[in-house]
This record gives sequence, C-alpha cells and structure tokens, in this order.
Amino acid sequence: MYEPYKMSVMKIKKSCSVQKNILLSSKKVQFYTGLPNNETFHALFEYVKPKAQRLVYWKGKKQRQEKERDLAIKDIAERFSVSVGYMSPVFNTWVRFLRLELEALFPYPSADQVKQKLPESFSKFPNTRLIVDCTEIYVQKQTALKAQRQTWLNYKYRNTHKILVGITPDGTVAYVSPVWWKCI
Repeated sequence: MYEPYKMSVMKIKKSCSVQKNILLSSKKVQFYTGLPNNETFHALFEYVKPKAQRLVYWKGKKQRQEKERDLAIKDIAERFSVSVGYMSPVFNTWVRFLRLELEALFPYPSADQVKQKLPESFSKFPNTRLIVDCTEIYVQKQTALKAQRQTWLNYKYRNTHKILVGITPDGTVAYVSPVWWKCI
C-alpha cells in the first residue's frame, strides 16, 4: 500500500467511534450505506475483504480545490478526522472497486425476473424492463483547457461527468454506465 495511505488508514482506525456508531443498528447501516441491515453489511464486507486487502490506491494528480467540490469526500474526511487529500484517493479507489464487485454480485435481471416483481403501478406498462435516466456529477474545473471544454455544460454552468443509470420497475438499480466525461 502507498505509504501516505497507510497513515490515513491508521488515522481512520483510530477514529473507530464513527464506525462503531454506524454499525450500532440496522437503521443506521441503512441510512449511511443504503444496505438493508447489519447482516448484509457484514456479508458484503466479508465478500470483498480478500480483494480489498490487495487494493492499490489511486494516485491521481493533485489539483486545486473549489468551494463545492467533492462534498461527499469532505464529509467523510471530516467524520474520520483525516484530510481531504488522504480521503480522496481512498474514496475514488473504493467507488471503482465496489462498482466492479457489486456488478458481479448483481447481474442484469432477465425479463422474467423483472415481470415477477412488476409493481401494480406498472400494470398499464407490462413490458417495461428498465427505466433509464442520466445523472450528472459536478466535478472540479480541470487545469487543461481541452479537458475543461470537454466537461463543461453551458446550461448548467458547471463541469460535469455524466452517468447513465437504469433501474427496474421495482426500484432495483440494474445498470450503471461507465462515467462519460466528454461534452455530448
């Protein structure tokens, strides 16, 4: 593991009160992680643990911060009493890692599986298999002019990355595209 991140992990381990507090109840686990209960959290943790111990953390270029950048990373860094500089590579590495692992655990459902769980509100649309939407994530203004131009959205006055998301009628996330960072 990259040396600065060893220090960050040690700092996070010292801040176990946050972790223990989150794991006190299934309600808190659901609030903070979106998982239904402690048992699911622990099962997922045990599933990813062998691969997670071999993670190589992202070492991207440092860029200047903007006021509204990476609110989630700032929040997590604050909760674990570590700097945003330490948390950012940890966060980015884990998001990518979990995407790959969870995609393998939860494959795209078949048409029959979707029909079995079709809510009553979709009775007029029995052939609906997927609801597709695009979401955007605000990102830091790039230092390279070409990258700035490619991520800029005039109607939002922001630099963004785009992600296509597909959910089944019962609300299960069935598809998340790779991040698209170029202007469409």
